[in-house]
Amino acid sequence: MFLTPHAATGIYIGSQIPNAWLAFLFGFISHLLLDFIPHGDESLGERWNGKIKVYHLALISGLDMIVVGLLTYYLIANRIVPLTPAVLAGLAGSILPDYIWGLHEITKDKVTGWISSNILSACHHLLPVRLPLKVGVIIQLTTLLIFMRLLTI
Repeated sequence: MFLTPHAATGIYIGSQIPNAWLAFLFGFISHLLLDFIPHGDESLGERWNGKIKVYHLALISGLDMIVVGLLTYYLIANRIVPLTPAVLAGLAGSILPDYIWGLHEITKDKVTGWISSNILSACHHLLPVRLPLKVGVIIQLTTLLIFMRLLTI
C-alpha cells in the first residue's frame, strides 16, 4: 500500500490516542493490518532489478512522501488535527514498516531483511490474492477517504 493511506491512518490514531508511544505502536500495527488487504502494488518493484529498481522505488516513495507532507500540512494548517507528539508518532509508526523494507532493499542488512521477510512480507501474502494496480488504487483511495472522513467528524 502506498504511504498516504497508511499516513492518514496513523494521523487518525495519533489524534485518538494521546500517548505518543502507544500512538506509534498502534500506527505500526495499523500498517501491518492494512497490508493484509490486497492492494494491487505488491508486485510494483518486480519489473525492475538492481539500481533501476532502487531508483524507481525511491522516486515513487519520494512522490508519495510529498503527498503525505501535503496531507499532513492540510490537516494541521486547517486545524482538523492538532500538531501533537501523538499525531506525529502515529504518523511515524504507520509509515516506518515501508522504510524498514526500503532500507533492506538498499542495504541487504540481515536485521532489516529478517523483519522484511518474516513480518512485513508475511502481511502482504497472508491472503493469496493478487489484484491489478488499478483495482488496488481504488482500494487505497477508499482507505484514504475513510480515514480522512474519520478525521473530519
